[in-house]
Amino acid sequence: MKKEKEQNEKKEEPLNSYVKFAGLGIQMVLAIVLMTFGGVWLDSKFESISPFATIVGSLIGVFIALYVVYKEVKSM
Repeated sequence: MKKEKEQNEKKEEPLNSYVKFAGLGIQMVLAIVLMTFGGVWLDSKFESISPFATIVGSLIGVFIALYVVYKEVKSM
């Protein structure tokens, strides 16, 4: 009985890792896309800062995504 539990836990472990990293990729894409669209929206509202809000928004999205990856990898 104990052997079966250990084997089942070993089988489930790799799948959980794949799901974690797939979810992490989705979070990264969402953070970058949402912040970029936020920058585009700001550029459309304030034409005087035209390209800068998009650039800053996308960079903030990248930094948020990297922070999420760092935090997730550190917890492993």
